[in-house]
Amino acid sequence: LLGQIVSKQLDVFEFRQVAFQGELWPGQSFILQIEQPPEEQRTEERQAYGSEEERTWHTRLAMDLPSLGGVEARLSIGPQGVSLHFVTERGDVAQLIDTHRTRLQQGFLSAGLSLNQFQIDRGSHD
Repeated sequence: LLGQIVSKQLDVFEFRQVAFQGELWPGQSFILQIEQPPEEQRTEERQAYGSEEERTWHTRLAMDLPSLGGVEARLSIGPQGVSLHFVTERGDVAQLIDTHRTRLQQGFLSAGLSLNQFQIDRGSHD
């Protein structure tokens, strides 16, 4: 077990990515990825925004839910603020997400983050 943990830590250090895949509850799968952009993009960010601490991180959460179908949320947080992109298989779910856009923006503001980009697309998530 310790060897697996150390191996996972080394992978995160080398690839600047961590991924989890499993079940939220029986029969309800999810994928969660958190990653830092490739070195070329990080270099551009350092030049544009300053120090290494101000880099952008990307998070992707994909789920298949019984009442909503396939839903994916992609979140990017960096010095320029927050970008949130949803992909859903169904139009009614896209409308539901859009209905709660203001609530999401207020939640980010209360956490001290600015939601600069918000997008909802219909299609299949990967």
